[in-house]
Amino acid sequence: MRILLTNDDGYGSAGINTLRQILSDRGHTVVIAAPAYDQSGKSQSLHYVKKLNVSKAAHGYIVEGSPVDCVRLGLQMHPDMELVVAGINNGANCGSDVCHSGTVGACFEAANMGYNAISYSMDTRGMPGDLLHHYEGGVHMFSNCKDPVQTTLDMYIIYLTENTCKKQRYARLGLVWNVNIPAPHISILGYKGAVLGHRYYSVKYVCSVPVDRLDSSSNWTMHGALDPDSPPNRGIPHTTEADFEAVEKGWVTITPLNPDRFYAEEYAAVSRIISDSNPKSHAIFLKGTIICTNEPSYSIPNGSQLSLKLLDARRMDTSSTTLYEHTAPVSGQFPLTVEFSCPQPSWDFDASISVRITHLDSLICINDKHLTAPLCAILAGSLPKIEVVRVK
Repeated sequence: MRILLTNDDGYGSAGINTLRQILSDRGHTVVIAAPAYDQSGKSQSLHYVKKLNVSKAAHGYIVEGSPVDCVRLGLQMHPDMELVVAGINNGANCGSDVCHSGTVGACFEAANMGYNAISYSMDTRGMPGDLLHHYEGGVHMFSNCKDPVQTTLDMYIIYLTENTCKKQRYARLGLVWNVNIPAPHISILGYKGAVLGHRYYSVKYVCSVPVDRLDSSSNWTMHGALDPDSPPNRGIPHTTEADFEAVEKGWVTITPLNPDRFYAEEYAAVSRIISDSNPKSHAIFLKGTIICTNEPSYSIPNGSQLSLKLLDARRMDTSSTTLYEHTAPVSGQFPLTVEFSCPQPSWDFDASISVRITHLDSLICINDKHLTAPLCAILAGSLPKIEVVRVK
C-alpha cells in the first residue's frame, strides 16, 4: 500500500521514524511529509499566505509548516497515495485532545480531501523525561508499538474493504481511525473500540511581568494540567468505558472519528427554530408540466392521486427530508399541467423533486431519475419539466 506519513512532533522525532520503519518492514511504500519543528496543538491549521520552505529528505519532505500543510503538500505531489498515516504521537490523543491535536488534525484534513486516514498516539505519562526528549530514548520508548500498529492497520484495511460504500456523510470524505497505545511500562491487554472521553485542561497563561507593567517586550507562557474538578466522561453512560480510561488500563483503543463535524441529530431542531424565528413569508404559486416518457398519451384513471415532493436529498446517510409536499386528485391525459401554491422556501439550496401518481393505492407513474428544482426557479414560480414513467 502507498502511504503518506506525517506527524506533529516533527520530521526528526523518534515516533515518526519508528512508524516509518514498522510500515516499511510490512512491505508498504512510505513517503514522509512532516513538519520541520514541533507543531503540537496545531489542530487543523494551515498557512494561507505564508511561503512554505520545503526540503527534500532521505524519506520524503521536511516542511516548515503545520501538519495540515504537510498533508496537502504531500498529496499534491503524490496524489496516488492510498492511505494517510499520522504519528506516532508523543502522548495520547484521547477525548477532547482530538480537538487540539495536530496529529489528528492531519487525518481530518486528509479525510476532507477524500483520503482514508489513521492516527497513532502513545500514552507517555509516567515515562522518564530523558526518554521523551532524546531520540535514542524515544526509539526505545516506541519499540513496543510494532504489534499494535501492524494489528490495527490490518484491522483498518479490513474495515475499509467492508465499508467502502459507507464513506461518512458525503462520498468525498475519507474514514478516520484514532488509535491510542498504552505506555511502554503497561502490559497490553488487547484491543478495544472506545468512545471519546471527556477531560478538561485547566490552562493558564503566566506573564513574565506584572499585568500592570505590560509592554511590547512582555511574554506569556502557557501552563496546563488536567483540571481535578473536570467532570469525567461528560455525557457518556457510566457503563461505557472512555478511551483514556481504557488506555490507562492497558488497552489499545480504536475510535472512529467524523471529519464532517455536522450534528445530524440536531439539524431538524435548529431548522425549526430558525423557521419559527423568520418573518412569515408570502406563498409562491408554482406551475410545471409532467410528461410520461414511455406512454406520452397515457390517460390517468379518475380517482388517481398525485404526490409531488420537494426534497433535501443532499445527504447519503439519512432518508431524504421532505421540504414540501403537494397532494391532489388527478386525472386526464399526459402531458399534465400542475399548479399549486406553497410557502416561500425556508431552505437555501436546490431541492430534488419526487413525483408519484397512484390509483387505489397502486403505483401507476413515478419519476425514476434524479431531478433538481433550482431554488431560483422555485422563487420565480416555475418547476422544471418532470418526466415520469408508467409502471406496468
